[in-house]
Amino acid sequence: MLRNYLKVALKVFWRHKYFTVVNLLGICTTLVAAIIATMALDMEIGEVTGNDPPEIHNDRTLHLSMMVLGDRTGHGHGFSYGWRPAYAFLDRYVRTLETAENVTIFSRPQTWGLHGGAEEAGVEVRLTDGAFWEVFSFEFIQGRPYTAAEVEAGALVAVISDRFARRFFGSSEAVGESVPLDGRPHRVAGVVDPGYSRRASAWTDVWVPVTSTPAEEWRPYRLKDRRGFSAAVLAPRTVDRERVRAEFATVMPRVEPVEDDSLLFAPLATAFEEWVISDNMRQIAEAGHEWRSAIAGLVVRTVLIGGGVVLVLLLLPVLHLVNINISRIEERAAEIGVRRAFGGSSRTLVGQFIAENVLLTLVGGLLSLPLSLGLWMYFAPGTLDILLMLRAFAYGTLCAALFGALSGAYPSWKMARLHPVQALTGRRT
Repeated sequence: MLRNYLKVALKVFWRHKYFTVVNLLGICTTLVAAIIATMALDMEIGEVTGNDPPEIHNDRTLHLSMMVLGDRTGHGHGFSYGWRPAYAFLDRYVRTLETAENVTIFSRPQTWGLHGGAEEAGVEVRLTDGAFWEVFSFEFIQGRPYTAAEVEAGALVAVISDRFARRFFGSSEAVGESVPLDGRPHRVAGVVDPGYSRRASAWTDVWVPVTSTPAEEWRPYRLKDRRGFSAAVLAPRTVDRERVRAEFATVMPRVEPVEDDSLLFAPLATAFEEWVISDNMRQIAEAGHEWRSAIAGLVVRTVLIGGGVVLVLLLLPVLHLVNINISRIEERAAEIGVRRAFGGSSRTLVGQFIAENVLLTLVGGLLSLPLSLGLWMYFAPGTLDILLMLRAFAYGTLCAALFGALSGAYPSWKMARLHPVQALTGRRT
């Protein structure tokens, strides 16, 4: 029976070319938008499709990358928000959390001068500690990460990306070579596969130990730092993240002030919460002591708004397909009447029409994959994650097939219940 469904469906698609093309355009547009939006959001926050390298522990990691400072002098507006923490602050108050399994401290990418062998004037560099390679998992094409002992000794070593190795040395075979960073030669310890991650939490071109820079730039205690350090706190289990937050909440009141600044709060947040916080830091700061509730409210609001937008985007093509399917099926009233007159059941007719709709949806889904691939490679070259795209495509196609079945169910059920005489004569009740 399924074979007959497919044969009839293909003949119907070919006979009604206009409806077929309009349906395919609607399905492709919806799926392409869904796939690209899923990939863009995942690359921004890393919490859409699970734990992908290098953020393999994303489900149990908390981030601290922003803080709100109070004005101890009593002048001005009383607080300043959006500051990036200093290394010494994170080392003293975050690395020592007993409920955490591991803590790494690293800087934002910063441009360093690059001399010799390449045309570019600079390169993006991250300062990290030794634990960085334990919290984040990179695939090493060659060599190894620098060790905690090398970090402790302030060794001039570096881990570089495969992309940078090819650009600078012309090959991924770069272990043991020297990279001149800010006028100092750094020995390459390892070359990592960039994978497909461009998330701000881990990626750059070159990683070097924070201790390889002058001590006066990172060792003195202060709350904020113009270079901006962040901490990634790894909880033993996902459910233990709240225990880590609770311990840090007891630590914050003991934070030593510096000059005119004192710490009001510094949120330990998941990747998704951090993304929400970054766009609403002032609103959270103005909430004062209620900042936790403000963050929770913003997260709920973002989820509801995002879910509502997604629902509307998915419902619009469904309603569009329902209207088209009603028109398409009504044109086949004579066929329905004949089949009903010769004993065709309503169930068989409904199955036929739903199968046609699902098949059309799957064809639209297959067409959306190369379109999504081409658009992504055009607008974001070098950042393509095939596995992520295939997962987004699979979920999107599954949803599209579901909506295809739903959009075909109502008009099919409506027309299949017509009396044969009504169907043949064109009269409706």
